[in-house]
Amino acid sequence: MADLMCPGCKSPIDPGQPYCPVCFSIPVPRPEQDDDPPPAAQPSAADSPCADSPCADPDCAHGGRPPASGCRHCGLRPPATAAATLLFPWGPVAVPVDEPLMLGRENSPLADRLGAYPNVSRLHAEVRSDGRVLTVVDLGSTNGTFLNDEQIPPRTPTPARPGDRLRLAASLTVEVTEGS
Repeated sequence: MADLMCPGCKSPIDPGQPYCPVCFSIPVPRPEQDDDPPPAAQPSAADSPCADSPCADPDCAHGGRPPASGCRHCGLRPPATAAATLLFPWGPVAVPVDEPLMLGRENSPLADRLGAYPNVSRLHAEVRSDGRVLTVVDLGSTNGTFLNDEQIPPRTPTPARPGDRLRLAASLTVEVTEGS
C-alpha cells in the first residue's frame, strides 16, 4: 500500500485512516520525491515563478489547494482558513471559516475521539467562525456546555475568544487558541 499523507497539512496518514486527524482532509498518496527544499522566505505573488504561468506543483495556490507549509515550487502559502483552533487533549483542531464544526459522539468529524467521553452527547455543541468571531452553541446537550466554567444556555450562540476554556459535559476541556 502506498504511503498516504494529508493534502492540507502534509501529515503522514496511517493506512486505513479515512481522514487526517488534524484537518479532516481525505488522504492522498505521498509523492515519490520531494527534491525541492522549502523556501527561506515567503515570496510575493509578483516574485513567484507561478505569477506568469500555471504552477507545476498540484498543491500550489495557483493550481490547487496549497499545503499549510506552502507550495514546494514557489513558496506561496494559502490564505488562513481558520479564525481559531481548539486544543483538545489529543491535539489541535482548526475551526473552519463559515462552516460549523459539530462536536458530539455521532455525526461529527470528531466522533471517533469523542466516543471515549460517554457524558458528551451524541450531538453536543457546534462551534462556528465567521473569520472574526468564534461562537459556541450548545445543541441541547444532556450534560451542558461550559465556557470558562459557566454553563452556556442551550441553542444560544455565545462568543469565545483565544484563551477561553470550553468544557463539554464534566470531563472534556478544550482551550480556544488563535487561528492557523
